[in-house]
Amino acid sequence: MSATAAQRGDRVRFAGDAVARSDLRAVLSLTALWLAMVSLVSPVGDFPLNDDWVYARSVKAILDTGRFELLEFSLASAFPQAYWGALFCRMFGFSFTVLRFSTVILGLAGVLATYGLLRESKVAPIGAWIGAAALAANPIYFSLSLTFMTDVPFYCLAVVSLLFMVRGFQRNNDPAWLAAGIAMACLAMLTRQLGVVLLLGFALAFLRTRPVSLRTTAMAAAPLVLGVLLHLVLQHWLQAQGRVPMFSADDMLQRAVPQFLGRLAKDGFTVLVYTGFFVLPSTLLMSKGPFAVSSFERSPRFWWKAFALVLLFSILAVVIGVRGWMPFSENVLTYFGIGPLTLRDTYLLHANRPPAPPAVRAAWIGVSVLAALGTALLVGGCGSAVSACVRSLRVNRRARLGAVPVLMVVSASAFVVMIATMGYTFLDRYMLLCIPFALILVSTNPSAETTAPAHCVLRGSAFLLIAISAAFTVMATHDHLAWNRARWSALNTLMERDGIPPAAIDGGYEFNGWYGYEPEYRGQSGKSWWWVKGDDYIVASGPVPGYREIASYNFARWLLRVHSRIVVLRRDAAASIPGG
Repeated sequence: MSATAAQRGDRVRFAGDAVARSDLRAVLSLTALWLAMVSLVSPVGDFPLNDDWVYARSVKAILDTGRFELLEFSLASAFPQAYWGALFCRMFGFSFTVLRFSTVILGLAGVLATYGLLRESKVAPIGAWIGAAALAANPIYFSLSLTFMTDVPFYCLAVVSLLFMVRGFQRNNDPAWLAAGIAMACLAMLTRQLGVVLLLGFALAFLRTRPVSLRTTAMAAAPLVLGVLLHLVLQHWLQAQGRVPMFSADDMLQRAVPQFLGRLAKDGFTVLVYTGFFVLPSTLLMSKGPFAVSSFERSPRFWWKAFALVLLFSILAVVIGVRGWMPFSENVLTYFGIGPLTLRDTYLLHANRPPAPPAVRAAWIGVSVLAALGTALLVGGCGSAVSACVRSLRVNRRARLGAVPVLMVVSASAFVVMIATMGYTFLDRYMLLCIPFALILVSTNPSAETTAPAHCVLRGSAFLLIAISAAFTVMATHDHLAWNRARWSALNTLMERDGIPPAAIDGGYEFNGWYGYEPEYRGQSGKSWWWVKGDDYIVASGPVPGYREIASYNFARWLLRVHSRIVVLRRDAAASIPGG
């Protein structure tokens, strides 16, 4: 071997070692960020949050009877998640705190898998770190990681599936990695039915790797058929035992088809704006669209800059004029931080909700402007990637679009169509899986191996956005947990000290669902819809007409910097009760 060859080999090994050290530092720093945020919030408390009581019942069934059960009220299958939670409860005993920490682990795994997916897609370590850190600091993702909801487990399984598939395709269709990706996609589908988009994306991507024939078509479609069959078998098994999920493909189609175009336009725009905001720190660095610094440096032409500004202001005008200031798809992310506040007064009567001081309203205006900028970056980056792909194919007529771009585009498009047109209320937490697709689509380019260099000011802006998001997320999640701790302290005192049975209490959606859920329950006039049998006592965030206060529980909000309270109310027989 010549000296030159030896020196070249030394440089390659040195570069590889440097990259490995960068990846290790990134993983350790992301883990430290996640653990620091979890520690600050301290997600301890044996009480359900949002819908997680539904899936906690499945865990209880496994622990008590050894078999999986699913409430008719459930919209997701949650099959793998229930056994994951049962594993932790076998070791530490059943409690919502234990279930919550089982999801915390999956939340961290999802963050690290996102970093791995970006690195596998040839994104530089700093770009991959910013994308993963922005996910960790995302208020929707982080707060849901502190529940036993299905959203974060589904995200984790789906991103790991994408990571394995991308690795398999980039290693000459390595069957082991592709099989692992298919297996993870099936688990994702058995958690939330929307996981079918991964198998659909794989089928079309696989066809790009080999000449089309009957054999290759069968090989591409087999995983999709297998996944659908697994889901149908699970549904029929539950149906045979009298436990059928509320969500079904037929029901969704009957509700969604008549309103398809309208819902796709409205909710599709919502997905675009929220996703643009979620990935803004990354698109500041990785976008190759008209907003990238390098675009302005290499193209002095007026029309290019004008196009970028017109796109930005057009999106901002639609956000303000049609949808209003963010957040405009409330469920987890609300104007006061993290929600929802599922009590009779705050949720149904729209009373006693947290204050919205001018500073908070101004902050959401700023968020809306940033969301418009992020949307413009996302649109510009995706448009640039498509343009580069078309130019590449024109230059080389024999070239074929690679499997990975097909996997991402097909899976992302199918996912957006499904969540935007499903026949149920559109919620902000449904959009989490759009994040990795957006990051990959704007940070990779068929004609280039690396992303464009980013200006140091933009890099600093990306870090600043992540820091602000993490601070908001920690404070808002703390406030939501503090509100729930005060509520459940009031409820537990009412039941244990005062001897009031749960059937006589309207304690909110989670309380009455956990203690009083009945499949055949029918709502009663003047009562909340959530399985309330008697409402002589109500737990609320303030006064309710027809009730008098008998106890109060104070707690402090970090985000709004105010002291709030939860009150226990008893029916005043002399007053009339407002309708539900």
